[in-house]
Amino acid sequence: MKYPSYTVAIRTLGKAGEKYQAELDSLANQSLKAEAINIYIPNGYDIPKETVGLENYYRCDKGMVAQRALPFDEITTDYILFLDDDMVLPPNAVEDMFDKLAEKKGECISISVEPPYSLTILRVLKLAIVSGWYPHRDRNVAWKIAPNGEYTFSAHPAAKVLATECVSFAIILISKSAYNKICFNEERWLDTFGYAVHDEAVFGYKLLCRGVQPYFYFADGYRHLSARSGHVKRESISDAKKIGCRLAVWHRLVYSLEKRSVLYKAMAVVAFSSFMMRQYILRGLKDLFLGEPQFFGLAIREMRKAWILIHSEPYKSLKPLDAAY
Repeated sequence: MKYPSYTVAIRTLGKAGEKYQAELDSLANQSLKAEAINIYIPNGYDIPKETVGLENYYRCDKGMVAQRALPFDEITTDYILFLDDDMVLPPNAVEDMFDKLAEKKGECISISVEPPYSLTILRVLKLAIVSGWYPHRDRNVAWKIAPNGEYTFSAHPAAKVLATECVSFAIILISKSAYNKICFNEERWLDTFGYAVHDEAVFGYKLLCRGVQPYFYFADGYRHLSARSGHVKRESISDAKKIGCRLAVWHRLVYSLEKRSVLYKAMAVVAFSSFMMRQYILRGLKDLFLGEPQFFGLAIREMRKAWILIHSEPYKSLKPLDAAY
């Protein structure tokens, strides 16, 4: 089988250290070699010392979305392999992903590093209570967008490769033409909060609305080393930013869609409001226990920021994700 060409695109702050080196080593050992390994690092950040001698560094704005929402004019291959800076891939990973895409006649596939079927009952309950995620009955769809703006997932997938409504930004293989369809640079508003919650859901659902079905692969042999180099250290600030971003993402993913009925939107408002109240209380109590009582005020500030954002002219000028294009 003749495989398409691909370029690796890694977003980093250059602070992942040995985890980044492990990722580079795994890329160098791929059975199907990349034509280039491109690293996108924000202006002002030091180039990492870790190397396999194959990297090309490109400067860009800082942001979880900004570093993925680029024109990528320098990439001329058929596909782009997007990675975080702390993923370790098995030696046949890219070849295997192309094989799975060929079987599905697809253009986008991402990897689940923690398949739902590996979750315990207690873990599932925690996800439902704390994160607002819960299982759905459809065994043929890996992940769906829930009315509360969070996810539902297949706890018992019918196959290892399933259709999905969102992707995992830890690792995505996508055709350059499919990437260009979604104009992801329009979604840079996600970086407003400093922590782009569910950017991968916006990416995946926008693909789906643009006629590209993304797939989720419950694969073995991948390791996500969780460098967390871009995460906010103080829990209260991080939690507050997530609260604000969730409001804006829910509006973009659920409430603003043209094809949703008035009844669905009313149900979504109830689901989201109850979820956010639970988040506000649970995360606030957690941060209070950690000695950071300022969360409650910070969360209100971030929600106000989200409210201002979704009523701003630049945001209102965006077409709904499911609008005709």
